[in-house]
Amino acid sequence: MKLVGATNWFVRIPFLFEGFFEGFAGGIISIILLYFVGNFLLIRGERVIVDTMRIKELAIVGSSSVLLYVYIGVAVMGGLIGILSSAIALRRYVKI
Repeated sequence: MKLVGATNWFVRIPFLFEGFFEGFAGGIISIILLYFVGNFLLIRGERVIVDTMRIKELAIVGSSSVLLYVYIGVAVMGGLIGILSSAIALRRYVKI
């Protein structure tokens, strides 16, 4: 692409976008796994605590707004790590 007049950033930007999308997708996959595994362990853990302590009911309150911020943070950090790793790879391997 450099032979036909493309700038350095025109060559590098697609790789950075790909790194972001791969990191973001990894963050989304980890959020899905955290959600299902967390709920599974929470239900089993609550059942074990109720049975061993012989109490009638246990109210484990999960703050959904805090979890929403955590999930958004995981997805955004995944994207940022993807961009950072792509930038490092571009600097090291692409000689423009």
